[in-house]
Amino acid sequence: MFSIGVEINSLYLIVEYRGMNLKLVSSATMHLLCIAILFPCQLIGQFSFSLIDSLRAEVSHVPQSIEAVDLLNDISYAFRRNSPDSMMLYALKALELGQLLEYKKGQSLAFKNLGIAKYKQGFTVKEIIEDYEKAISIAKQENDFKIQIACLNNIGLVYHSANESPRALLLYFEALDLYKSQSLIDDRLKGLLFGNIAGSYRRMGDEENEKEYITKALDFAEKNKYLDLYAIYSDNLAMVYNQEGNYQEAIEQCEKGMKIQVQVNDMQSYLQTLNTLSISYLNIGDIQKSLDCSFECAKKADSLHYKLITAEAFIGQSKAYRLLNESESSLEAGKIAFDLLSTSDRFAAGSEVALLLSDIYKERKDFENSLFYYEWYHKSESRSLDQRANYMAAELGVKYKNDARILEIESLNLANKRRGQLIYFLIFISMVLAAFLYGGFRLFKVNKRTTFELTQKNTALYRAEKNLEHKNQELEKYIESNIQLEQFAHVASHDLKSPLRTISSFTGLLKKNFSFDENEKARGYLNFIEQATKQMSALISDLLSFSQVNSQKLNITKVYPADIFISVREILADDIMSKNARIVINSLPKVIYADETKFKRICQNLITNAIKFVKPGTPPVVQIHGQELDDAYVYSIRDNGIGISKEFLKEIFHPYKQLNTKSEYEGSGLGLSITKKLVEQHNGTLSVHSELDIGSTFTITIPKHLKKDLSLVEQE
Repeated sequence: MFSIGVEINSLYLIVEYRGMNLKLVSSATMHLLCIAILFPCQLIGQFSFSLIDSLRAEVSHVPQSIEAVDLLNDISYAFRRNSPDSMMLYALKALELGQLLEYKKGQSLAFKNLGIAKYKQGFTVKEIIEDYEKAISIAKQENDFKIQIACLNNIGLVYHSANESPRALLLYFEALDLYKSQSLIDDRLKGLLFGNIAGSYRRMGDEENEKEYITKALDFAEKNKYLDLYAIYSDNLAMVYNQEGNYQEAIEQCEKGMKIQVQVNDMQSYLQTLNTLSISYLNIGDIQKSLDCSFECAKKADSLHYKLITAEAFIGQSKAYRLLNESESSLEAGKIAFDLLSTSDRFAAGSEVALLLSDIYKERKDFENSLFYYEWYHKSESRSLDQRANYMAAELGVKYKNDARILEIESLNLANKRRGQLIYFLIFISMVLAAFLYGGFRLFKVNKRTTFELTQKNTALYRAEKNLEHKNQELEKYIESNIQLEQFAHVASHDLKSPLRTISSFTGLLKKNFSFDENEKARGYLNFIEQATKQMSALISDLLSFSQVNSQKLNITKVYPADIFISVREILADDIMSKNARIVINSLPKVIYADETKFKRICQNLITNAIKFVKPGTPPVVQIHGQELDDAYVYSIRDNGIGISKEFLKEIFHPYKQLNTKSEYEGSGLGLSITKKLVEQHNGTLSVHSELDIGSTFTITIPKHLKKDLSLVEQE
């Protein structure tokens, strides 16, 4: 059996090889049907261009009419994944004719297509959203919910690319609510929403929800035979594999997706997958293949005016060149990417390349340019964090109001139940009074007493409700205060770091541009200022980390300890080389269940201390052991450092507790405090055994029940 289903705005084609169930709307679809019968194996690969050619031929013979507007919109939409320039040209023609004929639906579709074309060409966020909002306004007049859903989805994509993922999520879920509230039939657009929701969760670092929704999108595509939809989101699954460290699976998924993208002639998705493939090759250390992919992507994307994809390809080139220590080529590629992204308000990828450029200029001792790009990165990240904080505050507020409303309803139900019971009781008393006069007199006394007690209870209930209302108000103020304090801590830390960076940068410029041959004391002063700013910056960072540990919930996943320790060793490569240190990784459990980011922070803090606290001239040797017990995983990190006296063993985990002067060993005194908090968040323990001048052994114990907790969450 062979079947094809295609929907492009008003155009619809169904071909069923057996049964001959055909639905044809125009001569363009008849032309495509002939192609399907004569060349069935080539239909998928050539479908887009065959459709476009057929529609062009048909529109040239149609006078200025509603049908002509629909055909122009169909041509514009068919160009969406191949040529944004052509898409905009035909959308403008459709809009002009639609306004002339006062054809509302045609105008709405034209504005939507204009928004898509401008998004792909890298217009500013404001310019793109203006067209989508015009499309929604017209669609509401016509009660066209499908166009409203499509525009909500597309506006979400724009906000996602501008690093406002929480705002994008709200729009995606609003679109899904329209499907439910209007009882709309599931279609391809619903699958797009699942995939885009997954992308926003990825940007927010929520890997669990990302994998759930990308799996929904691909299952939806396979179940409904939307081959083009699978082509769009296949590279997202490859991104998930990259995040999990399954780089070979990511490469295989990219290759599978690219075959399908060639079949359906989806050039945009093909180029996006090329970028993902470039990242995968970079992860396994094959830099040349990574560069080959990004070169091909940049060349094709630029020729088709896919501005954002071109920028991502240059980011990949910059990263690869940096690993090859080709600073000039890395800088050139990074600047091209930054110029493309910064002019179109694309803060998400723009912040990534800004930080990369800042680091490159810093290595080249060009502190002025380094400071410029770092401040751009800081503004972008602050914007993202503010958006996320607003989203969390709104979500928390809604939850609080819902809980308060539920409590209020329960109280009212209880009061109504008691009143109902009282009414039934009084009716019973009235019936007894009609038969028994004397008994009625006595029951009157009972009723009087009951009424008095009920009044007292109602009074007590009223006071309790007032007390509850007062406590709810206090709780609301407390929640708002906590949110404001957390936001203040974040803003304050960045505001404190900004002048420190300025002092550090201009101190570097002074040292670089002035001669100190005759005044070495001035050079010493500058060195002292530079060292002090570094210590202050480190202290602020550690203070912020220390204050946020408890507010960040655990994200329990499978963690591979060997990969974590290897990654930490790579991060600390400069310190290891400068101290001539040796990190020995012995036997470890293959997998544990923990928060991967926090477990990595624990290991990095302890290994950093092991390298730092050694006698001058002694090469550090760090031994890492791990074992699996019946109810826990136990890790030990042993060093040959200066050791700790017994009387100080309990105090080293207290904040700001430093047993050595800063002139001997740098540090803020918060490292072990943060580490202990992170371990305790896992319901684990951190202990130390040490001897002076011999070394220390830090032991981490993480319970196994975290795996059970994860299983319960997955079942829910």
